[in-house]
Amino acid sequence: ILKDATEFFSSNSLNISAVIPAMDTINEASATGIIEQKELCTPLCYALLVGKKTLNKYYSLSDDSHIYRIAMVLHPSFKLSYFRRLNWQEQWIQDAVHVTWNAWTQLKPMVPSSAAPQTEEASVRILFIIPIPLPLMHCMVI
Repeated sequence: ILKDATEFFSSNSLNISAVIPAMDTINEASATGIIEQKELCTPLCYALLVGKKTLNKYYSLSDDSHIYRIAMVLHPSFKLSYFRRLNWQEQWIQDAVHVTWNAWTQLKPMVPSSAAPQTEEASVRILFIIPIPLPLMHCMVI
């Protein structure tokens, strides 16, 4: 699993929304004993322990970066269902929604008034191509 992870993270096609699920997979493999089930020499076991500590360090650093939250919340395959499926704390999920909403309201494209949609609901539909009314949180709860 570690070799696959190294190749995965080294590829040119990696995108930000794949980082958290990949880290979760490595963490789960370690936690469920897939790595520990093999007979390993002491130095290799120690190296795996250090690797897991390093993974946890980067995992917590990703919590400080809004880009990971936004990428996961807006990813069509993940949205909030990924976090709920893995039993992430509801407060963390709501924080991710809040961060995403704030980023969208600050960075949404400005449309000239002559071409502006009639309502804010229409602008969200155009931006996300999802026919769901405001607030934006509704389209992310799917």
